[in-house]
Amino acid sequence: MFGVKKKDKLPEYSPQWEKITRPAQIINLLNRSKEDHDLINITLSGDKQIYHSSILRIQAQETTILLDELVPASGHKHITPASRIQVRLRCRGAEIRFLTRIKKISSHKGIAIYHADLPDSIHHLQRREYFRIKTHSDSLQLTIPLAGSSIRGQLSDISRGGVGIIISAATSLSSGQFLPSCRLILPQEIIINGSLSIRSSRKGRVNNTLHIGGILSDISRQERNTLDRYVTKLERALIRRSQKV
Repeated sequence: MFGVKKKDKLPEYSPQWEKITRPAQIINLLNRSKEDHDLINITLSGDKQIYHSSILRIQAQETTILLDELVPASGHKHITPASRIQVRLRCRGAEIRFLTRIKKISSHKGIAIYHADLPDSIHHLQRREYFRIKTHSDSLQLTIPLAGSSIRGQLSDISRGGVGIIISAATSLSSGQFLPSCRLILPQEIIINGSLSIRSSRKGRVNNTLHIGGILSDISRQERNTLDRYVTKLERALIRRSQKV
């Protein structure tokens, strides 16, 4: 997608860092940062100053990332078309780093917008074993037993080892809780039984919701295979969509 000179290299990383090269995964991760309005750190080639920006838009068809004007504003004087930059950001507990090149600078209402190449690869450090895929189906739910009853949450993402769930903010759940006897409901009423260890919990911006991330365990081998097949199907669909843009 872009050519970074061999001398422009990211620092050496520990084995915990994963190099991601699939376009669908790269777009998915950067879109998360855009949706969360994460602050990103930018360094320019030959400049030790750290500048701040944010991702405004991902244009997959044009293989372009739109970045907001640098802060402090003095950085804008040092950035030009063809400038090579290193981007570092944290998104939902993960750290992402990549190199890219500015190919165009435009403006909107007097504020600079940098058009950068969508990277061929990113380095990704995440404290979870599996890459999660966003879900958009009302049929994907998780039932959690609580105090003699149960609540049903909507899945926001899923992987072979964990899930993201959206539930009512009135529910008292927090990081560190272990919830046995949960039921993951897949399309066509396929049921996966297991336990959920909550790793993250944050309030949603709208609709009085609570967003929970957790690790699935205590799943039978047969149901684990069913879950693996379903996630593989989602991964393939994601790749096909990315190849069309």
